[in-house]
Amino acid sequence: MSLEDICNSFFSDKVLVINPLSSGHINDTYIVKTKESDCVLQRIQKDMSIAHLEHNYTLYSEVLDREGLIYPKWIKTFGGEYYYIDEEEYAWRMYPYIECDRISTPLSKEMLYAYGEGLARLHNAFQRIEGDIEPLYPHLHDLKFYHQKYTQIITSDDKKSSFREPQVESQIKILSEIYISPDEVSNAIIHADTKLSNILFKDGQVIGFLDFDTIMQGPVTLDIADAIRSCIQNGKKDKEEVDSLVAGYISLCDTSRAEEVKNNLWHDFNRINFELAMRYYIDAISGENYFKDREPAYKVERAKMILAIITAIGSFK
Repeated sequence: MSLEDICNSFFSDKVLVINPLSSGHINDTYIVKTKESDCVLQRIQKDMSIAHLEHNYTLYSEVLDREGLIYPKWIKTFGGEYYYIDEEEYAWRMYPYIECDRISTPLSKEMLYAYGEGLARLHNAFQRIEGDIEPLYPHLHDLKFYHQKYTQIITSDDKKSSFREPQVESQIKILSEIYISPDEVSNAIIHADTKLSNILFKDGQVIGFLDFDTIMQGPVTLDIADAIRSCIQNGKKDKEEVDSLVAGYISLCDTSRAEEVKNNLWHDFNRINFELAMRYYIDAISGENYFKDREPAYKVERAKMILAIITAIGSFK
C-alpha cells in the first residue's frame, strides 16, 4: 500500500506531494501537500500501545484546548478511527500541519523568557487533567534502568564493542554515584520531551507544543532542564540567558512550584544530561540503533559532549 493510499483513508483531497519530515528520531514522519491544505502523516512504532495513545490524547487535548495552547489535533479516518492500520500492522495517524515561526539557536533573552512562560502554561494546564496518564515509554527518564542496562552491556562476555572508551566509562562511574538515587515520587504530569524542536513559537511567544507521546508523571524541573539542554551550543550557555528562561517559568507558577524549581533544577539538569549521554553510549556499544539515523562513532562523540556539559554547567548553580 502506498503512502497516498493511506492518506486517502483520512481525506479525499488529491495528494500533490509527500515528503519526509526531518523532525523526530523514532517515528517515520511525512508532510502531505494537497490543493486544500498540508497535513502530517506519521507511522507509529509497533510496540507503542494505540489504546494508551488515545487515552492520553483524550486527557491532554481537553486541558490544552481550555488553555488555548496549540497541539497536533488528530484527524479521524473515514471509519471514525484516529489510526489507520496497514497490512503490516503498522498504525498511521494524521494531523493538520501547524504553521509557526522557524526558530534556531541562539535564542534571545526575550525568546528564552517566552520559552519559560510557555512551559509554565503547559504545566498549569496539565494540573487540570482529570485521570491517570498511561506512559508510552515506561523507562523514559529512568536513570537507574539505563545504568543497569549499561552495566549489563559492559560486563557481558559477548564480543566487546570497538567503540568503547575508558574515558567515557570513567565519567559514567563517577556520575552514577552522584545522580542515581532511590525512586522519587512525583504527582506532576510533564511533557518529557520539551526540546526546542517541539515548541511552537509565533511572533516571539510560545503558542503550543508538539509530540505528546512522551507525556508522563515526573518533576516539572525535568521539562525545564530539557528545554535548557536543547538551547546549549557547544557545551556553553550564558548564565543570564538561562536565568531568563527560568524567570519566565517562575512568573506564571505558584510559590511552591517556584521553590521546587529553585531547589531542584540544576540537579535534574545534570540527571537528564547523564541519562541522554548513557543512552547514546549504550546505543553505540550495543548496536541497538535506537537513534537510527546516526553512526556509532557519532553517538560516542555525542555522549562525550553531553557529559562535558554536566561539568561546564556547574558554575550556574
